[in-house]
Amino acid sequence: EHQDLEGNLVEGWDFVNDNNVTSDDPIGHGTHVAGIIGATGSNVNGIVGVCPNIQLIPLQIVDSTGKFPSSAISSAIIWAATNDIDIINYSGGGSESSYAVRMALQVFQGLFISSAGNGINNDGHGINSDITPHYPSQYSQIMPYNLFVMSVGATVSSGQRASFSNYGSESVSVFAPGGSILSTVPISHSSSGYAYMSGTSMAAPYVTGVAALMYSVLENVEHDLTKLQMASVIKAAIIDGAAYSSQLDGLCVADGRLNAVAAISELLFNMSELSDGTLRIDSMRYQYDGDLYIPEEINGKSVAHIANAAFINQTGLESISIPAGVTFIGANAFQGCTSLQSITFEEGSLLTTIGNGAFYGCSALFNVTLPEYVTAIGANTFENCTALGTVHFHENSRLASIGN
Repeated sequence: EHQDLEGNLVEGWDFVNDNNVTSDDPIGHGTHVAGIIGATGSNVNGIVGVCPNIQLIPLQIVDSTGKFPSSAISSAIIWAATNDIDIINYSGGGSESSYAVRMALQVFQGLFISSAGNGINNDGHGINSDITPHYPSQYSQIMPYNLFVMSVGATVSSGQRASFSNYGSESVSVFAPGGSILSTVPISHSSSGYAYMSGTSMAAPYVTGVAALMYSVLENVEHDLTKLQMASVIKAAIIDGAAYSSQLDGLCVADGRLNAVAAISELLFNMSELSDGTLRIDSMRYQYDGDLYIPEEINGKSVAHIANAAFINQTGLESISIPAGVTFIGANAFQGCTSLQSITFEEGSLLTTIGNGAFYGCSALFNVTLPEYVTAIGANTFENCTALGTVHFHENSRLASIGN
């Protein structure tokens, strides 16, 4: 137990001794990985995990000699499948493939995230796993396992590949921080309960934490995806949303490192790049319920436009926060968002144009305050906004025209 983990831990299973009493963690490795994923944010101590509101289920597969029997690994995967687990983080592996593990992965329908391995070659550097395979992370490259298996390499603080980290343009999915990472460990390992560790074992849980956040996003949207499809969609969004790095180009499928905001944005939005290098939100991929925040930047590119009809008929959307860099909201952008109650324009908003019928039929909308630089409001922009009492204009409003 650990003060930063106990609120999120639930009962798991020991697959070596076949009982529900998981033993202590004498080297601190599993506890360290768990903290990166989901250390609670409910206290002022220590660290906060990537996804602090999560259920962490310990599945013990290490025997008394420190080895990982393939029978225990495969049993843990099948247990996870039977108990409807969304994500398995596996920070381990080696050079031997296992038929039992491969067959277990065919049963599991969630996302399996594995460390790429800390392989040291004769030059003291990580190994190209396209040539020298590392398992089970290698299953990310093999059909059908590539649908829901991810292999994660490690970077250091400079953004470069950690010298110990395996790499591979086809076999490693993405890179994430893995050098000198502070996280939770048992008191028996460190009196403070925290320690620094390095390895691809530390990189994989960063991806796992982001994937958990993405599963929570999917809980707020309407979709008919199967469990396996959800895993595949999340994997694709993490890879597509990775921050490109010339230092990692050619070293993994993503050619870059994990970017949480971009991955979630890839999951939610259809986007396109404008001629000036800024981004336009073209549409939502799913029907969304609740409050929505549009990020200021995605992978270093400012979000500047909201396209025509981008959020049309998003009937579950309750509030929207529009970043300061957005200059244009297209025609009918939020038409028919019947549950939309509030619009927040972030401080310093550069918005200049609101298109025709942008908020047409937003019947729950009330009390809108427009930014200073708005110069043009299109026709029918607030028509049939039956709850709208007042539209406030900035004291230094530059408004030049309002449509019919």
